[in-house]
Amino acid sequence: MKRLFVTLSLLSLVFYPTATFTVPLAHAASPGSIVINEIAWMGSADSATDEWIELYNTTGSDIDLTNWTIDDDNGDAIYTIAGGIISGNGYFLIEDTEEAVSVNANAIINISLGNTGDSLVLKDETGQAIDIVNSTGGAWFAGENTNKFTMERLDPLASGDDMANWSNNTSGSGATGRNGSVINGTPGSQNSVYSGGAIGTVVSFETLTVNPVEGDIFTINVQTDNANDVLSYGFDVLYDDTVLQYVSAQEGTFLNENGTVSTSFQEGLENGNPGKIVVGSSRLTSPQSGTSGFGTLFELTFQALTATTTQLTFDSTSFIADMSGDIAATFDPETIIIDAASVDPATNLNIIEGTNRYELDLTWDAPASGAD
Repeated sequence: MKRLFVTLSLLSLVFYPTATFTVPLAHAASPGSIVINEIAWMGSADSATDEWIELYNTTGSDIDLTNWTIDDDNGDAIYTIAGGIISGNGYFLIEDTEEAVSVNANAIINISLGNTGDSLVLKDETGQAIDIVNSTGGAWFAGENTNKFTMERLDPLASGDDMANWSNNTSGSGATGRNGSVINGTPGSQNSVYSGGAIGTVVSFETLTVNPVEGDIFTINVQTDNANDVLSYGFDVLYDDTVLQYVSAQEGTFLNENGTVSTSFQEGLENGNPGKIVVGSSRLTSPQSGTSGFGTLFELTFQALTATTTQLTFDSTSFIADMSGDIAATFDPETIIIDAASVDPATNLNIIEGTNRYELDLTWDAPASGAD
């Protein structure tokens, strides 16, 4: 959807025969191309049944997961993915229920994992085994039930059936459970214990205001690092519209190289509905050329509605691309803490009986900042 959005934006704004780019199709899978990357077999502090499984695409190509399955304990349970595409070097989050974790699920499946251990086999639509974890069905290789630390894979290219390739989560990504508990895991983002090769391009949020106060209007940059020959991007940014009100988005300086290169930048709420911001842009160069390095893709402006902790995340459809298609990238979420507004108290309050019936006269000294 995003790639179509960017391409249509180009065609609607300017006639530029060389300003379109090739959109890669979903490719077939082979063993190891998709792996089981993180397992919350213990649920969360809010509910032991809020279990989830994260898949990771080790290739640079999109892969269609329609009718893929996870075989739990040699057929005791089969979890079927009804549909969905996992982007190149992207994540796919399977949750027992959407409320299990604050990061949006790519698939909702009634997962039921044993605390004493299960074997898990990821199979494609033909039944071919793509990844295997804990084939003996013995105790889980990692994860901890008391403090709810997830089981994280160290190297996605190493065997999932090797105990040494798994570890307890060591730091969360800011995700929360159904009642606001901290998730000791990294759903939808790079594992805290990751020890594989270079991830490649990173897309992340940069909070410009430290702990905005409720009522404040504040700005957050979306930036990229370690990028190479970037030609275009398309993002779905997810936010809680009961906590944040979207104000606007403005293009950054990375893709247009400080205004020296023409681009097609588009932004808005998906279908006009709060909760998801659609942002896309492409360079209009002839011949086509990309830009590399570090910089700001765009900036988002919000108004803080209430004092709480919330999160911004990239939906799984988000991409960043060069002339050949999607670039291997990590999309990191961001936790935002909104502080309560504080008002200095009035002083020297005096109340006296007024001259009229049922009348009281009040006087007080207002703080220097004024008073409502």
